[in-house]
Amino acid sequence: MMKKIKKVLGIIGIAAIIGFSAIACDNETTTPSHSHTWGEWVETNAATCTAEGVETQSCACGATQTQGIDIDPDNHDMQLYEGAEVILAPTCTQNGIGETACAHGCGKTEEDGVLLALGHHYVATGVVHTAATCTTAGSEEMKCNNLDGECGDIIEGEVIPALTHLWIDNWEITKQPTCTANGDRYRICDRLDDCEERETQLDTINVHALDHDWKYDAGATVQTCTQAGSGARSCQRVACGATSTGGTYPALDHLWIDNWVITKETCLENGDRYRICDRFDDCEERETQTNTPNVPPLGHEWLTQNWVITKHLTCLENGDRERECNRTGCSVKEIEDDTDNLPAYGLHHYTTTPPTCTTASVPHNCGRQLQNSTGNYICGNHNPETPAPALGHEHGTSGTGSLICKRDHCDHQYAIGDTGPAGGIIFYVAASGLTVQGYGSSGDNGYFAEYTAYYLEAAPANETKSYWQSSVFNENTLIDGITTWGTTAARNAGLAASIGVGRKDTQTIVNSAAFAELSGTAAQRCASKTLNGFTDWFLPSLGELNEMYKANGQTGIPTTEYFWSSSQDSIYYAWDQHLGGGAQSNRGKHADEFVRAIRAF
Repeated sequence: MMKKIKKVLGIIGIAAIIGFSAIACDNETTTPSHSHTWGEWVETNAATCTAEGVETQSCACGATQTQGIDIDPDNHDMQLYEGAEVILAPTCTQNGIGETACAHGCGKTEEDGVLLALGHHYVATGVVHTAATCTTAGSEEMKCNNLDGECGDIIEGEVIPALTHLWIDNWEITKQPTCTANGDRYRICDRLDDCEERETQLDTINVHALDHDWKYDAGATVQTCTQAGSGARSCQRVACGATSTGGTYPALDHLWIDNWVITKETCLENGDRYRICDRFDDCEERETQTNTPNVPPLGHEWLTQNWVITKHLTCLENGDRERECNRTGCSVKEIEDDTDNLPAYGLHHYTTTPPTCTTASVPHNCGRQLQNSTGNYICGNHNPETPAPALGHEHGTSGTGSLICKRDHCDHQYAIGDTGPAGGIIFYVAASGLTVQGYGSSGDNGYFAEYTAYYLEAAPANETKSYWQSSVFNENTLIDGITTWGTTAARNAGLAASIGVGRKDTQTIVNSAAFAELSGTAAQRCASKTLNGFTDWFLPSLGELNEMYKANGQTGIPTTEYFWSSSQDSIYYAWDQHLGGGAQSNRGKHADEFVRAIRAF
């Protein structure tokens, strides 16, 4: 590997310059001269595909020297870039692939960039995912709406609380009461068909003893809840047989059982209830409780299916929703503004139609489909991207050529009279291609390799009128290596073959020793021309100039004057042509004539 040595002047060199004795590297002895002891080369800056690297050697005395490391054409830094082409779009769960480009600017691209998976974007649907039971909580369904809803992955979302058991007055008596003993009863939860939870009451006052069914003898007083009785009596119930032969019997008091009737029940306040004495059928005594903690607030009944969206989510804003308590007579609402249960997408969905040869790119506004109270709509947020200009047709550069535009989906071909890529005028089309002869070798001034072209393009305007060589007739010379015809017959025989040699001949002329002290000649003006970024202009050969003449009715190039070609006749003469009549003549190189530069691509 070739190295470029850059030695750093150290302490020893300075000492030598000012005339002192040098100090040895180990700083222990003094010697008349210093010899560095260099360590191993250490890479301090790695070479890349576009830049040389650096490696350094150090001496114990502190001196260093560096040398270059050749460019490493394989050391790229491949990175994703803004607007990279998507090779494989990412999904919610799988990474995609994007085009990467070398960050060093060498132009290398690969299809290996990782586009991270999007991750799911779940939105509440209002559908129950797992139903709640009396004892276990349920959940609401959330569905991913990424990729315009194509993902559709479903997970459990907001928790639906357990319902608790629903007890109603559906008691079943399992043991009947007697005159003196209470009975037993049970009931089953009425919330869900498959809930078999039982509440059991044994020896309960709610299945209270019947008391005796007394039959009083004549003249006796009947005992009630509030009135004492007296006299003989006997129980009429089967299998009881209890009797009383006389005396006084105190009032029984009211018999209160758990036969409460709720008269008021709300979400947030205690309710009211009453019960009626169960001692005798004809006792209507009531016990009433108002605003009693025995009838506690029910709490609001929130149902997932009752959610109503009041503001739909957008690309950048969460949505709002509300629901009303499901209990009869309660109009309280639960409101969720800017809720994560209706999460925004987080970004706009911009797309851009790429530029073509003839049209600029078209940034499209956000195309995400959203919803509002009236239905579906497109977001339409303005895309801030600046349109990229039209690419222009790609028919090749000075080193390549193409009859048909190389860009995908474009079949453009130039015709005579069209405006060319450099802003000039197309005057010749070679459908099968023409060979443009190359000049020199790599490293030579003006070197270019032979290539195939399909078009000749004339500059849109003439150059300043110029001499072919020297303005003094007898100071002109014969230029070696260019097209030379000393007779009209030779010119006629070689005219067609000279199409494709003008660029090579122009470069040969301007690089010749005879032109070293000259400036402003026809060939020099053409070779130094830059127009619209194109620098590959040249003075046409006589064959190429003749094609310009043949196209003069389609190009708009002036036809009233003679124009120089790059073809010579002899020491003192070179060939020109009248673009109106077509006459070709060998004119003195000192003549001041019109010049029109051309290019081949």
